[in-house]
Amino acid sequence: MSTEEKLAPDMRDLLAAVGEVLLKWAFLEHDMEKSLRTGRRAVGRTLSADRTPIIKLWRDTVRLSATDPTDVRSALLADVEEVASVRNSLAHGLWSASANPKNGKQAEVVCRARDGTYRTITFPELLETEARLHSLRERVRMLDFQC
Repeated sequence: MSTEEKLAPDMRDLLAAVGEVLLKWAFLEHDMEKSLRTGRRAVGRTLSADRTPIIKLWRDTVRLSATDPTDVRSALLADVEEVASVRNSLAHGLWSASANPKNGKQAEVVCRARDGTYRTITFPELLETEARLHSLRERVRMLDFQC
């Protein structure tokens, strides 16, 4: 077996990457909820009794607190929306997965959207999303909802 074959991701690596993205998204939402509960500008709703998704409450609060499009909050929101797109594709439309280190094709998952379109997410994209999620958690923790 060549070195390249040993380094190529197999199905286990691909599935682990999908799981890490979903789990790290959950961690990010936990940090969002915590920032909503403890920030100087706490959300007016009772989070535990509200069935509104945390991401929606957080988005609304960030939009209200962002002073202009160049604000740190606006940039953070845009970055969260990008990874949310990958997460939502995985969580709501995972359709297939393929990884065969011997065929030379990149490991990937395919997701199907409600409108019938398909989105391919490669193994490197999953790894990049996972890394971005880690960075976003730090940024959310530093966010202060002061106005």
